[in-house]
Amino acid sequence: TIANAGSAGASLNVGGNPLFSGGNGSLLVTDSRIVLTAAPGQATVRIGHDGNGNATLSNSTLTVGNPVAAAADGVLVIAGQPGSTGVLALNAGSVVNAGYVGVGATPAGQGGVGVLVLNDSTVNTTTFEIGALGLLTGDGGTINASGDVIVGGTISPGNSPGRVTIDCNLIMLPGSILVLDVLGTGDGFSVDHLRIGDNSTFELHDLHI
Repeated sequence: TIANAGSAGASLNVGGNPLFSGGNGSLLVTDSRIVLTAAPGQATVRIGHDGNGNATLSNSTLTVGNPVAAAADGVLVIAGQPGSTGVLALNAGSVVNAGYVGVGATPAGQGGVGVLVLNDSTVNTTTFEIGALGLLTGDGGTINASGDVIVGGTISPGNSPGRVTIDCNLIMLPGSILVLDVLGTGDGFSVDHLRIGDNSTFELHDLHI
């Protein structure tokens, strides 16, 4: 538990932060739980803020902020600043709860080269955003967003044939890309899937496949 009820809030930083810039950081979490508690909206996790960050969670839970519905009210950013690199891999049933999740993006604008790998894991959030240099990949991952999923970068289901499920309002920005691997099996095809939830809204006009 990382807790601070004061105005500075609570944060977990891997690969730089606003006060101490740059550097290389790594974090490996297995069969565990990380919880950040702070004043409303003041909990933050940065993976590669302005340096190089790499974090892997296996069968673990990361909760950023205080519970709000099925998510939380904090911010998780992967590769937050231009020039940074950040990778967050969620494996084996891991769960992230956060109010905002940005992959190469922040609430204030574009970030660096960010990668989110979802292998049989789940992200619960209000808003999920992939910046122009961001990548969502993995197999068996699900994003549950009560608000919007905004994609300016790339979705590429991995471990092909891979499947990524997005249950939300999906907004594809100009320049967004969907990469699908197709394997001929002799009597048919094995194909990657991007699955969109039953109650979702989506506009794919600007998506390149």
